[in-house]
Amino acid sequence: MAKINNIYKNNENKLKDSIEKVNLSLLVLVSVKDFNMIKQFYAKDKIMDIEICFSKKLLELQNYKKLFDKTYILGEGIFALICDLCSFNTLKKELLGFFDEFVEKVNESYLLIENSKYDLNIDLSYAIGKYKLFADAKQGLKEVRKRQKNVYYANDSSYIPKYYPSIKKTLIKNKTRFKSYSLFSYCIPIINNRNNKAEYYEYFLDLKDSNNNILSPYDYLLLMHKEDEKQGVSKDLLEYSFKILTNTKGSLNIDLCLSDIENIEMRAYIYLLLYENKKYCHNIVFNLLEENKINDFSLIKRFILKVKEFGVKFSLNKFIHSSASFERLLLFDPDIIRIDESLINSLYTNYFSKQFLKTASEFARAQNIKMIAPYVKNEKNIVILQELKIPYSQGKRILGYKA
Repeated sequence: MAKINNIYKNNENKLKDSIEKVNLSLLVLVSVKDFNMIKQFYAKDKIMDIEICFSKKLLELQNYKKLFDKTYILGEGIFALICDLCSFNTLKKELLGFFDEFVEKVNESYLLIENSKYDLNIDLSYAIGKYKLFADAKQGLKEVRKRQKNVYYANDSSYIPKYYPSIKKTLIKNKTRFKSYSLFSYCIPIINNRNNKAEYYEYFLDLKDSNNNILSPYDYLLLMHKEDEKQGVSKDLLEYSFKILTNTKGSLNIDLCLSDIENIEMRAYIYLLLYENKKYCHNIVFNLLEENKINDFSLIKRFILKVKEFGVKFSLNKFIHSSASFERLLLFDPDIIRIDESLINSLYTNYFSKQFLKTASEFARAQNIKMIAPYVKNEKNIVILQELKIPYSQGKRILGYKA
């Protein structure tokens, strides 16, 4: 008994090692529906033999034999198949249709056990990515049974069930917090510095109080600096930001505090919003706001990697000449760097600023990171930006509409 359990555990560890070795994996968990019945009729060592036969059967029945080359037997009638996501993409198939076909094929087959035929009925959960991948797919098997389906796409399933009820209560409770503010969006054209033409537009959000005072989300968060208030305000801003996603024609920039990422409830809330707005996630840019009191940079990095799997981009704001700016550039691997206005204003008169930007620009190009300068009024500075091969600058702000 202990020996068999060790085999299952070793298989699970080997599976997790395989996940670690690949940047993006496609993980499939298969669960035999009638496995408890089989357990009643056979001894433990015989059940292991049956599982080995079934694992081979899964490889035989897969739609494309070269996609999965190994089955991991995890015990209790659960089996894992894994491949590099790039391998699947070469098939040019839709994931859901691919696995619907696979489950149908398995369910139409049978397993021969001691001259007796056993119909094979399975549930299937699949997830793509790396971090929390096994936990997601495992939770997906529970979700597929709840929904009485055969196939379930399980990305981020491990995050949602635990926090979903409390998140919904928080949303209802916070509806009145913004009653004295209105939220409106505006857009800024992004200018290609080579030809001085607008290449695309970015959307941003601001708040206006009853006295028509305009605040950026970041300034508003500073007003609510008390920790218990700030978390609720952050949730409100996120909720309202996601509400206007459908009305934006370009990327929507959403301010995100690093301290909020460290909070487990805030992370779960962000995952929920992304999960419910999957088809718009490619239009989201999270602007990471600088903060000094950060305890766990590795947690923030893992969060960024996980959220990028939804198609979300990340922007590093207020990039200035400091070691901290470069440190966070290396840590967070952003998609966009926004140069601080103070650095641009001193560009023509300060040799050090120019050299710093030259180094940053070379690094950004090598890492395929987009650099955007703030609105530039001085033509001499525009020439310097062109010399430094900094590709983009912000244009003049265009007022938008109330959200």
